[in-house]
Amino acid sequence: MKELMISLLLWIGTNSTLMVEKVILPQVEFVSSEEMHRMFGMGEDCGGPTVKALYQIEDKIIYLQEDWDQYNLIDKSFLLHELIHHSQKLEGYECREKREEEAYELQFKYLKENAIDNPKEVLHINDMFYIIMTTCSVF
Repeated sequence: MKELMISLLLWIGTNSTLMVEKVILPQVEFVSSEEMHRMFGMGEDCGGPTVKALYQIEDKIIYLQEDWDQYNLIDKSFLLHELIHHSQKLEGYECREKREEEAYELQFKYLKENAIDNPKEVLHINDMFYIIMTTCSVF
């Protein structure tokens, strides 16, 4: 796992302005699908995006669903997404949504580089969800 996280961090460093050389690897814990959805705040049958990973910024822990597979490209992209969030801690962002936008755009780029033509479709992300997750609120 350590080697995979290092290779993904190197990819992040090459494809973004994030300062990954200062990043200390986070702790990783595996949880059940039910626990993952509870932590994400949605039911498993919600019809929303696939949830395979979650980053707890306060604890510096990446949670992966117990059926996460390090050899599966989509699953690796979820770890990449959460490593992006882990790397973003040292940066300044105007809102949480800008962090999500950067993480999703890099995740999409990673998948496209690995022959996934439509990352949103593969991740079950529709345009409305993307807009909600990546647009800073004015309130």
